[in-house]
Amino acid sequence: MNDKKLSPVTGELIDGVEMHAHFLDGLLQNKMLSSLDHKWMMTSVVVLAFFSILLYFLLPRYLSPIFAISMLAAILYVSRYLYDVHRVLVDISLLFLAGGVITYPMTYMYRFFVVEREKRELQTNFGHYIDPHVVEEIASRGEDIQLGGERRVLSVLFSDIAGFTSISEKMDPQNLFYLMTSYLSNMTDILI
Repeated sequence: MNDKKLSPVTGELIDGVEMHAHFLDGLLQNKMLSSLDHKWMMTSVVVLAFFSILLYFLLPRYLSPIFAISMLAAILYVSRYLYDVHRVLVDISLLFLAGGVITYPMTYMYRFFVVEREKRELQTNFGHYIDPHVVEEIASRGEDIQLGGERRVLSVLFSDIAGFTSISEKMDPQNLFYLMTSYLSNMTDILI
């Protein structure tokens, strides 16, 4: 009487003698729990961290969080499989850190602050003067902009504004800048 114990598997109260029976059954059938070897655990953590960082870095930004969640679900599934089938306990806390909890945010911050900073600077610097699609193309090619230009076959439109000299003499520099920007933007839209 009053020999109720909390089952570590189901979380329910069971008789203490039943716990002893389960333990004896595990001994007789050679189904005792064991822990994953420390060397295997550390090797798994290092390999998983390397693999995760590489994939988070190479995958497009929208796929990385999906992969991180999938990685965490796979860690849970494999650890549960090892427990159910092979009676091996796996400490998943280090695997979770290596599989996404730490590696995904660190990789994301590295991409944002280091890798993509150059692309954002290029778009900021040239976005006001060049069509945003052209800036995006330059940024996606990953080539350095060379001083002195490059040889290309192009079509060029030369435009003359009637009375520009007298107009520019009557305007202050800021208004002249806005006028020219508006004119060139409209002409560019028409040409494109």
